[in-house]
Amino acid sequence: MRKWHQVLYGAFAVFWFAVGGLGVAGFASGTADEVHQSRELGAFAVFLGWMHVWCLRHYERRLPVHAGLVLFAALLSGIHWREWVVGARTIVSPLVNSVPFVVLAAMLPSGKQQRPSPEST
Repeated sequence: MRKWHQVLYGAFAVFWFAVGGLGVAGFASGTADEVHQSRELGAFAVFLGWMHVWCLRHYERRLPVHAGLVLFAALLSGIHWREWVVGARTIVSPLVNSVPFVVLAAMLPSGKQQRPSPEST
């Protein structure tokens, strides 16, 4: 299971780095404020990528960071579901944005996995 989780952390990291790179590069069009917001969201996406890398590299101690990623994914999913309910989005938007939440929630480590080994102390 550990290898599969590490593959998923790596895939999420690559995804967020790509999204962040595009956002920070400022390829968005629109008003100066919209471009600025796109760059800020890109910077946050890069941060999310690094958090996934951290979970990948520190697998045994990942619980607090992973829990934060689950919370973020839940909030992002909730925003899109709310917008679908009020008619501002198609059903595809909340479904796609729920995938990271479902995957990360399924990967939540148990307390047993979080105990450091005697060699690491």
